[in-house]
Amino acid sequence: DGFMKNRFYSELTYWKKFNPMFPDNMKIDDRDPPEEFYLPWNENRIHIDSRTPSEYKGTIIFVHGVASNGRILSHASRFLADLGYRVLSPDLPGYGLSEISSSTEINYPLWLSCINHVVDWASKQNAKPIFLFGLSLGGIVSYDVAALNPKIRGIIVTTLISLSDPEVRLYGFKNKWIAKYGAFGLSFLKNFLRIKKIKIKNFAKVNLISNNQE
Repeated sequence: DGFMKNRFYSELTYWKKFNPMFPDNMKIDDRDPPEEFYLPWNENRIHIDSRTPSEYKGTIIFVHGVASNGRILSHASRFLADLGYRVLSPDLPGYGLSEISSSTEINYPLWLSCINHVVDWASKQNAKPIFLFGLSLGGIVSYDVAALNPKIRGIIVTTLISLSDPEVRLYGFKNKWIAKYGAFGLSFLKNFLRIKKIKIKNFAKVNLISNNQE
């Protein structure tokens, strides 16, 4: 489907600007970066950062939020690996380096299916406990996946809100028009948005989720 094969964060630099924002034990060192691989999934390929100790007591799967990717959450992977956990940090469809077929519609159920697939794959590696760590939108994604998949032992999450709630949309978006009609408008722009990036600050109240307005 015209995929660009094997793109890796080790070949890119934009994510490195976040490194100084983390404490020393969470910085990603070029001498000890996460392992990167692609997990096949139907017509798609999920890019995953991972750290796997020689012996581990469980797996933690990171689930990132809007305007993010798995590499950003990977900053916490070394810290958790040192505590004895395998860490997997996938890029959700539409984000990071995951490769999604042009025939695949990117939507919320697809994100749930993506993480569910990672959980099922991880559970086949061994019988050790699996936990989800969801940040921002990844929080509600983790909650919904855990409600569907009994293989998940527990969740650690933030932002348990649903954008299907009109009051939540009015609170979180920049203006009432975007809150009320944004989802309808995006349905016509989905092909355009596959190739054009839009900054989240253009439609969301970034000050509610970050102290960096850029």
